[in-house]
Amino acid sequence: GRYLPVFHARWDPKCDHSFVIGSMSQPRQVEVFSSNSKDKKCRKIMRFAGDLLGSVQSRCAFHPSLDVVVCANASGRVHIFR
Repeated sequence: GRYLPVFHARWDPKCDHSFVIGSMSQPRQVEVFSSNSKDKKCRKIMRFAGDLLGSVQSRCAFHPSLDVVVCANASGRVHIFR
Protein backbone atom coordinates (compact mmCIF):
# COMPACT_ATOMS: atom_id res chain seq x y z
CA GLY A 1 0.00 0.00 0.00
CA ARG A 2 0.50 3.60 -0.48
CA TYR A 3 0.77 6.23 2.18
CA LEU A 4 -2.66 7.30 3.40
CA PRO A 5 -2.96 10.68 5.14
CA VAL A 6 -5.03 10.99 8.29
CA PHE A 7 -8.71 11.71 7.63
CA HIS A 8 -9.87 15.22 8.47
CA ALA A 9 -13.56 15.96 9.03
CA ARG A 10 -14.71 19.44 8.03
CA TRP A 11 -17.78 21.23 9.31
CA ASP A 12 -20.17 22.88 6.86
CA PRO A 13 -19.78 26.66 7.23
CA LYS A 14 -23.41 27.14 6.13
CA CYS A 15 -24.83 25.13 9.05
CA ASP A 16 -23.32 24.14 12.37
CA HIS A 17 -24.50 20.54 12.53
CA SER A 18 -23.12 18.82 9.38
CA PHE A 19 -19.65 17.60 8.50
CA VAL A 20 -17.97 15.73 5.63
CA ILE A 21 -15.30 13.04 5.81
CA GLY A 22 -13.74 10.47 3.49
CA SER A 23 -14.35 6.76 3.92
CA MET A 24 -12.43 3.50 3.60
CA SER A 25 -15.62 1.71 2.51
CA GLN A 26 -15.87 -0.09 -0.82
CA PRO A 27 -16.94 1.21 -3.25
CA ARG A 28 -14.98 4.34 -2.40
CA GLN A 29 -17.14 7.15 -1.14
CA VAL A 30 -17.34 10.41 0.78
CA GLU A 31 -19.87 10.67 3.61
CA VAL A 32 -21.79 13.60 5.08
CA PHE A 33 -23.04 13.32 8.65
CA SER A 34 -25.42 15.50 10.66
CA SER A 35 -25.72 15.81 14.40
CA ASN A 36 -28.92 16.51 16.27
CA SER A 37 -28.87 18.46 19.50
CA LYS A 38 -32.04 16.75 20.76
CA ASP A 39 -30.79 13.16 20.90
CA LYS A 40 -27.06 13.97 20.54
CA LYS A 41 -26.55 11.38 17.80
CA CYS A 42 -24.71 11.60 14.52
CA ARG A 43 -26.35 10.16 11.40
CA LYS A 44 -25.12 9.69 7.85
CA ILE A 45 -27.34 11.88 5.69
CA MET A 46 -25.58 11.62 2.34
CA ARG A 47 -22.82 9.82 0.50
CA PHE A 48 -21.00 10.68 -2.69
CA ALA A 49 -19.68 7.86 -4.86
CA GLY A 50 -19.11 7.16 -8.52
CA ASP A 51 -17.19 5.19 -11.10
CA LEU A 52 -14.38 7.76 -11.20
CA LEU A 53 -13.94 7.76 -7.42
CA GLY A 54 -11.46 4.90 -7.10
CA SER A 55 -9.29 6.05 -4.22
CA VAL A 56 -9.67 7.06 -0.59
CA GLN A 57 -10.52 10.75 -0.21
CA SER A 58 -8.72 11.90 2.92
CA ARG A 59 -9.19 15.66 2.53
CA CYS A 60 -12.67 17.11 2.08
CA ALA A 61 -14.27 20.54 2.42
CA PHE A 62 -17.57 22.30 1.88
CA HIS A 63 -17.72 25.40 -0.28
CA PRO A 64 -18.43 28.38 2.03
CA SER A 65 -21.54 29.57 0.16
CA LEU A 66 -22.53 26.99 -2.50
CA ASP A 67 -23.84 23.44 -2.06
CA VAL A 68 -20.55 21.92 -3.24
CA VAL A 69 -18.18 19.42 -1.63
CA VAL A 70 -14.55 19.14 -2.78
CA CYS A 71 -12.38 16.13 -1.89
CA ALA A 72 -8.82 15.07 -2.68
CA ASN A 73 -6.72 11.95 -2.31
CA ALA A 74 -3.07 11.54 -1.31
CA SER A 75 -1.91 11.89 -4.93
CA GLY A 76 -3.62 15.26 -5.31
CA ARG A 77 -6.53 14.15 -7.50
CA VAL A 78 -9.51 16.37 -6.74
CA HIS A 79 -13.21 15.47 -7.03
CA ILE A 80 -15.99 18.05 -6.97
CA PHE A 81 -19.52 17.02 -5.97
CA ARG A 82 -22.55 19.26 -6.37
